[in-house]
Amino acid sequence: MAVWLVLFTLTCLLELPVYLLPLRPVLALRWGLLLLLGLNLATHPIVWFVLPRLFENQVHYVLVAEAFAVIAEGLILGALARRRGWQGWGSLSAMGLAFLANACSAGIGELVGYRLVGWIGLLR
Repeated sequence: MAVWLVLFTLTCLLELPVYLLPLRPVLALRWGLLLLLGLNLATHPIVWFVLPRLFENQVHYVLVAEAFAVIAEGLILGALARRRGWQGWGSLSAMGLAFLANACSAGIGELVGYRLVGWIGLLR
């Protein structure tokens, strides 16, 4: 659980500017932070705890996990944008933002995440 918490925090930190900067015109900072946390709480535990049990092949797991995170977060963000009437925020914008955020966290996280976890002694 400690490893998950570190990687969850790293994911949130990496996705923070990607989500918050474009949403700033339609969302106050504190609500943006709550949205970021909610999006990641909706997807990250499934990606971390559920999906690995369904796939033996690491490549298949990563592809499905990232696709799931992008689609789920994009749908949630798109539904919120429609409900709140955010001008210029259609489903395509929401899905694109979710893709960009998850590409950043997956790419940078893959490069540094496991090394960081190893450095602070959580993986032995």
